[in-house]
Amino acid sequence: MIHQPGWSSGGKLIVTTFEGDVEQFEESTKTWQKVGKMKPARFFHRVLPFTKGSLIAIGGANMEEGKFLELEVISTLKKN
Repeated sequence: MIHQPGWSSGGKLIVTTFEGDVEQFEESTKTWQKVGKMKPARFFHRVLPFTKGSLIAIGGANMEEGKFLELEVISTLKKN
């Protein structure tokens, strides 16, 4: 899995993948856990903390749709 540049949110390292997955590094297990999904996937974007349990994706592009001008709110709350 190729990870794009990451950032810290709430003391956790979070990255996105070229497939659109949003993953958080779990220090205790030294593994990446999927916590969200960008729809559609994008690259050359920025993701910032938005509200508790969500992030906001800004800009970017993908090969099918071209450039993105709209913002996307991504939920990172784990569903039970």
